[in-house]
Amino acid sequence: MWRTRLPIRRKRRLEKKLLIFSIVFDISLMSFFKYTGWISESIVALGAYAGFSVLTAPIHVPLPPGVSFYTFETICYTADVYKKEFHPTRHLLDYLNFLVFFPHLVAGPIRRARQLLPVLSEFRPAITSSVANQALIYVL
Repeated sequence: MWRTRLPIRRKRRLEKKLLIFSIVFDISLMSFFKYTGWISESIVALGAYAGFSVLTAPIHVPLPPGVSFYTFETICYTADVYKKEFHPTRHLLDYLNFLVFFPHLVAGPIRRARQLLPVLSEFRPAITSSVANQALIYVL
């Protein structure tokens, strides 16, 4: 784990920069999926209107289902960690379970990680070889 002995002000500035980077990255990724087709169609139409062809056809990027929901869940998680309202989870599987918790997706507003992650970390059965074999057989 990367730990540093930076002065508190410097550490806080670094955390703020990382928060801003994370938010910009998340929104950029969502914007890429949502607006690439629209922008490319606009460029093709503008080019045709002006009398030259920039692109021969618009670019179509398939839109992942729930991309906005996942983006805002991720931003909410990052903001909670930044505000020190929640300690970041050390288990990637817990974080991914929080992110794709579909019963909540249908239920309504963005949920806070501090409400769901402790519950997920309590229920973590040990993975035995028989359980892993059953999972692989089920998937295949």
